[in-house]
Amino acid sequence: PPGIDNRRRVLVERLVQRAPGEARKALRPFGYYEPQVGTELTPTDDGWRARITIDPGKPVMLVEQHIEITGAGGDERFLQQVIARSPLRTGARLSHPDYDQLKGELLRTAAGQGYLDATFTRAELQVDPAAREARAHVTLDTGLRYRFGPTTIEQDFVKESLVRRYLRYREGDWYDAAALLRTQFALDDSQYFAVVEVLPEERDRENRIAP
Repeated sequence: PPGIDNRRRVLVERLVQRAPGEARKALRPFGYYEPQVGTELTPTDDGWRARITIDPGKPVMLVEQHIEITGAGGDERFLQQVIARSPLRTGARLSHPDYDQLKGELLRTAAGQGYLDATFTRAELQVDPAAREARAHVTLDTGLRYRFGPTTIEQDFVKESLVRRYLRYREGDWYDAAALLRTQFALDDSQYFAVVEVLPEERDRENRIAP
């Protein structure tokens, strides 16, 4: 019926009208802030054909980046390695995903190695679309490093001394998320238990331990 066809046409036209804005939004994280987007809607025998043409234009370039690690972990090699292998490169096209990846990897690595209070004191991505320039500033304050606290084992099937042989860390060691995972695997592989959970409890900020 004509009424239904008209409603469908209005719906299609609205979707096509949204396309330029959605295309610009989708291109922005990859450094293209001034794309030219054209749309064309053509009726066909069985509906409509929408044609969208996109010229991304010249990209915004990352002209400067300043990545700094402060706090007790400022010189930790594993954090410097994260910076070294970051895909964020000065002189390359700006990439928001690369910027977010660097931040996420820094925070995960710091926390996984015992810097459980790590936080960003600065995280800015400054973009000047007119000049096609961007600058990234990231400062991570690691805080102090935590050690493993006491371990509580809740089971009554195997002697506790035997279960503790499967722990892949010792109380007083630097906290290491990978050691918890290895302990999880070791207890799973022991086949003594149907379900095993190895979980850190709330950290003790005063004594800098993670039970």
